Amino acid sequence: DEDFRKRFRTEARTQSKLSHPNIVKLIDFQERKNGLFLIMEYVEGKQLNDYIRDVTGPMPDEKLVPLFKEILSAIKYAHSKGLIHRDIKPSNILITDEGNVKVIDFGIAKSADEDKGLTKTGVQVGTVSYMSPEQVRAKKLDSLTDIYSLGVTLFQMAVGKAPYSAQTNTFKIQLSIVSEPIPDPKEIYPSISDKLVSIIEKSTQKKKEDRFQSCEEFIKSFDNEVVLEKVTKLEPLKNNSKALKKTTKKFKKPFYQRKKIIFLLALLFNISVTLWIMIFLDGGFGDLF
Repeated sequence: DEDFRKRFRTEARTQSKLSHPNIVKLIDFQERKNGLFLIMEYVEGKQLNDYIRDVTGPMPDEKLVPLFKEILSAIKYAHSKGLIHRDIKPSNILITDEGNVKVIDFGIAKSADEDKGLTKTGVQVGTVSYMSPEQVRAKKLDSLTDIYSLGVTLFQMAVGKAPYSAQTNTFKIQLSIVSEPIPDPKEIYPSISDKLVSIIEKSTQKKKEDRFQSCEEFIKSFDNEVVLEKVTKLEPLKNNSKALKKTTKKFKKPFYQRKKIIFLLALLFNISVTLWIMIFLDGGFGDLF
């Protein structure tokens, strides 16, 4: 499968560009008759999702912040090399036995300034629960899609669960990502700090321009106040609201008009019936006049 081989070579070239203490290192790659091989650094540890589930549960700030800054440092480095990860999630982050971070699986990473046609606009990539709205819509991606996925990962680290863990329907999850605010972390874990809630909210804004604009800005947010300059109003809901108001205005007057007409028709019907009864019983209208 030549297309698969192209993807393999692309992944290998991508990985070979990266040398960072918080990214699993690619040592070599080989193509042989019996298969394709990536020879990588071996890491003893746990995937972050297992680490949260089995070891920490919701992480206190003093443990979470240093770990998350290591994740941000790794992705910041990848972005500096012109690479977008596009599949950031806890299962692609290892926590070593020493308690450090190693980011893995740059298999669908993409060069920000190159497009070889292997992945095109209109094709979704990534894992649905951690996708940005633009990923769900299969739009062209940039580094800000990683910012969104990092925000969702931070959510899981802080409260112990992914925001859409209760949902099993992929379409409903995608619809939520595109048209609804991310669930309130405090509803899942009331002890989460207000600071982390603000950071999560900022990083997972629907509109890219409302998020942190870089990993560096994201890192600094843990030491500075996070200001949400504007809360994104969700377009689908806003449009539906306008449509509903227009519909109400359109049909409000005719409804009452129809009600009056129905009342008059009923009144005329009753008068008509009464007159016909009188004619039948008395043989004419004489007694009425």
